[in-house]
Amino acid sequence: MGFMDILKPLDKLEDKSIDEISPELMRKFLDSKGSLESSKWGIVNRDPAAPDKGFNVGRVQWRNSRATNVLNRLKNEDPELAKEYIKDVDKFDEETVFKNKENIEKWLDTETGRKVQTEQMTDDLKNIYIAQAKKNGIKTAGTALVWADLAHRYGVNGARRLFINPSGPTTLDYIAKRMDELGEKDEFNKNINIRRMNRFANDLGGEAGAIMTMQAASKSALQEGMPIEAVKEELSMADIIKKETEFTPMKTTDIPDSSQPLTAEVDIFKQHLNFLINETLKVKPPEQKKDPINILIEAIIIGILEEMVS
Repeated sequence: MGFMDILKPLDKLEDKSIDEISPELMRKFLDSKGSLESSKWGIVNRDPAAPDKGFNVGRVQWRNSRATNVLNRLKNEDPELAKEYIKDVDKFDEETVFKNKENIEKWLDTETGRKVQTEQMTDDLKNIYIAQAKKNGIKTAGTALVWADLAHRYGVNGARRLFINPSGPTTLDYIAKRMDELGEKDEFNKNINIRRMNRFANDLGGEAGAIMTMQAASKSALQEGMPIEAVKEELSMADIIKKETEFTPMKTTDIPDSSQPLTAEVDIFKQHLNFLINETLKVKPPEQKKDPINILIEAIIIGILEEMVS
């Protein structure tokens, strides 16, 4: 199986502009990336690219100067907490990091450590990788997120050299073909890329892709003041839930009232619904049009749940 087949689930994100990458999709991407790099927040490793002199830290295994930046950011976030774990350490280099490895790992795994890492991951994605993707002519969401992972691993310059099309648009297909070509020369990286791209395709092409599609469709429909039937058609919520997410569609009779415990499926659906409602509340309805929250609720509850039952 080639990378074009592996990345096929991300085709739905190729219909979305790079500017439409939603906060929810970013969170899903970062969660997938974090679990691929390391299952732990509090971890210090030798840098596999330079095991004799480098070091990696944290959930996405920042390297060397980037690792130092994260540790300094955490130190500045809460100096008193830093003193508790690293005492009088005033700089982070290979010697001090490995000398204090156990305490630094515990420090990274504190609530503050996780907060700082999450902020750094988000900053990296938005301000470095997505920004560089745009600068290099990438226009679609799926391609931008795949390139963001490659840029984190190969470096921005390396990812530009290896995966940006010098003679045309850089698309998901182009990146897939380049990974196929490179995989023929380097079996080790090929296996790593297969594992990572399978994970991203499954995660981003599934639930997060559905949320992004629902969000964009609901905003478009509500801003244009469409009637309920048009909103239902625009959202295609039932098809999204049935085909693009991993949980089983439920019947209206399965939706509990507030006195009943939530099943996992209902809880996930309610999270999606709450996300949509919060987004639509930000949309100012056109004058003389129905309030957007009412349109959304009617479209979902009256129309789409009926389709799910049928």
